[in-house]
Amino acid sequence: MNRFILFFFIAFFAILSIHTSAQQSKSISGPATLKFAELGNFKLQSGQEIINCKIGYRVFGALNSEKTNAILFPTWFQGTTRQIITWIPGLFKTIDTTKYCLILVDAFGDGVSSSPSNSKEQPGNLFPKYTINDMVEAEHSLLTNNLGLQKLNAVIGISMGGMQAFQWSISYPEMMGKVISIVGTPQLYSHDLIGLNILSKIIESDKEFQMGNNSNIAAASMFFEYILTTASEKSKSMSRDSFNIWKQNLEMTKPAEWNNFYTQLNAWKQVDIAKEYNGSLAIAAEKVKAKFLIIVNEQDRVVNPLSSIYFAGFQKSKLVKINDESGHTACFKLWDTPMIRDNVIQFLNN
Repeated sequence: MNRFILFFFIAFFAILSIHTSAQQSKSISGPATLKFAELGNFKLQSGQEIINCKIGYRVFGALNSEKTNAILFPTWFQGTTRQIITWIPGLFKTIDTTKYCLILVDAFGDGVSSSPSNSKEQPGNLFPKYTINDMVEAEHSLLTNNLGLQKLNAVIGISMGGMQAFQWSISYPEMMGKVISIVGTPQLYSHDLIGLNILSKIIESDKEFQMGNNSNIAAASMFFEYILTTASEKSKSMSRDSFNIWKQNLEMTKPAEWNNFYTQLNAWKQVDIAKEYNGSLAIAAEKVKAKFLIIVNEQDRVVNPLSSIYFAGFQKSKLVKINDESGHTACFKLWDTPMIRDNVIQFLNN
């Protein structure tokens, strides 16, 4: 993995400072202008509310006359819809927007949709806790109430976007025909929980964070970078002699919006589409109506692929296994290759 991609992921997952509210529109055709849907006071699973909730989205292409060609693409962990456009090579070669209406949606906590960093009423650590289910409910409200959609052709997601895609399939099993999860998961494994809880503890132990201040939590950035790829990849992309320079640069980097990061991290820690079925993925898979394409990397150290692999077996989904030392980032490195691009195109057009 080259240093360009490496430093993107440091920014993307750990040290990115995210950025107008545009008028909401009920038109579902046109360019990729960032728009906002105003959802009012949005009630969460916890019973709390996000006050003056807003959801950012972009639309490429137009609906067909039957309104059956929409594809939903929610954001990954700490990613934005702008990054989906910018950082996925060959996105529009893979998803033909002359045929499909592609809807990109910013998830809670990404700094565009309602987040600790942009909420006037609930800023910083006053922002309520939310879940992946809450993200899906907000996206459902956007699609049905603001855009007038009752059906989706597909839901596609990478990483936390893939987790949202899994949740869509269980929350609204009749709404979409196809789901594509790329390095996502329907249910966390113990390995996932260990890594995510270590990351949480590092953030929680920072004194500035405890006081509501936004300091540079370099240890959290460093740990996430440690698990993002593999030992083999890291040894190739960063020499032993350059480590101290990398560490110093990280420590001097502008502080990230750590409350955004932390709230999305807490949502991630609760991922389990089988929660209502006593944790049984087999039972959850029986409730799903959509056809699945599941793409995993067997060398992923951020999201354990086993849950996705088991789900694919229970649901008889199409499963693509990547074995790449880029770890969790392999989907970006390999998107514009037959491994991902051709499988996605074939699955959508089948």
